[in-house]
Amino acid sequence: MLPLHQAGRWQRVIEDNLAAMPTTARILISDATGVDGTLEQLEQAHRGDPRIRFLRPTVPPGWREHCNALLAEVQTPLAAFIPQDDSIAPGYFEALVAVHDQRHDTAVSFGLVKAKNIESGGGAAMLERLPYRPGERPAWQEAVSAAFHWNPGIAFRGVVRMSLAKPIASTDQDRFADLVWVFGMALHGHLVEVPEVTYLKRMHTAATHPAWERFSEDERRFFLLNELIRQLPNQPQLVEAVGAAIWCESARRMPPPWQDQLRDW
Repeated sequence: MLPLHQAGRWQRVIEDNLAAMPTTARILISDATGVDGTLEQLEQAHRGDPRIRFLRPTVPPGWREHCNALLAEVQTPLAAFIPQDDSIAPGYFEALVAVHDQRHDTAVSFGLVKAKNIESGGGAAMLERLPYRPGERPAWQEAVSAAFHWNPGIAFRGVVRMSLAKPIASTDQDRFADLVWVFGMALHGHLVEVPEVTYLKRMHTAATHPAWERFSEDERRFFLLNELIRQLPNQPQLVEAVGAAIWCESARRMPPPWQDQLRDW
């Protein structure tokens, strides 16, 4: 899934990504704003490519609504987002799909992510790697660990099992809604890092993420608990267990008297 917005600057990047995708892929390219002619140019250039469908959804402004419109169009058991300004190499998706084929308890498979600031110069830096071995604990315990000791938004660029992929829920101004969405899927299956493949994330001032303020501890706890209830509406005992784990992790990051209360628990 390739959601576009003012994508003319990135057309060469998009073309390179299309060339790197498997011949068996099903590709959705979408522009919900139509402020430039990039979608039309891509449609003309790839008119004979049976892999590609071009979409012009009518949705409210915003990246989350656009991504949800694309999710609603997916007809395959596995899917992935590729932002217009990021890059993959040949073999990226084949490696990630193979993990799902080998491990049916996988919710999201993802490669190593390198970030490069294209405005300040310099090389690409590896983003933080998954801090645990998937499958050694129940999925929900790993999900809580990822949410507090890592950034699950890194896995947003991976291959997701669509049976676990609900629409992306809103947060305050949709900040870190990608993180919360991955956490929700990870409650049902494991996040699996595939170090053999790498994804390049380009950082620049026009990108969505740089404008986001970090979650406060109250915000993180609130949105994780909301997602927990959304994901497990009919499992009250599991919701209670996961909710307690979220509260404990959150309390450890708060100043006294919260830490004193945690010791009392």
